Amino acid sequence: MTTDGKMIAYAGENFTGDTRTFTENVPDLGLFEFDNIIGSLKVIGSLWVGYQETQYTGHQWVLEEGDYPNWQSWHSDWAHQLSSLKRLDSHPDDEIKVTLYEGEKYSGRKHVFTCKDDNTSDIQGRIKSAVVNGRKNWKLYSVAYPKRPGATAVTELNYSNPRYPNPTSMPGADNVEGVEVLSLYPINPDE
Repeated sequence: MTTDGKMIAYAGENFTGDTRTFTENVPDLGLFEFDNIIGSLKVIGSLWVGYQETQYTGHQWVLEEGDYPNWQSWHSDWAHQLSSLKRLDSHPDDEIKVTLYEGEKYSGRKHVFTCKDDNTSDIQGRIKSAVVNGRKNWKLYSVAYPKRPGATAVTELNYSNPRYPNPTSMPGADNVEGVEVLSLYPINPDE
């Protein structure tokens, strides 16, 4: 990701109305007088997660590079319901790997993922800890994710905090049915 990545938020649909440009995490859009009013977005050279509530809580929507002319385009069921934004940084040369463990403190049976995997039903309800290697962010999602992206809460595993020793360190991981790396770059060089 380039260091000049940004998100341009518009109060109106189809990129109209007041705008705000963000380049860093925003725990409370109310500080910018933009809480619960975003009608469209442009994501440039970066990857973001939008949250329904302040302080990165509530429903989450992954916002990859591109244009989102209205709230339906990021698969939200609620109009103008973004209250915080988190930028996810990654780099094309990073190692891609996340290890999920069935026991707390990195014990028990382990499952290593190096790319997206929608067929992880054998680990549902069993993940108790995780380790992220390299500078990639990952998301863990329920089976609803492939059918309706963004409509389900996801658990984000961030490279800047690579160790998750127990279930309370990664809320929502008890319902994992899929794993996906969050990256602006191809997982395989041939993609």
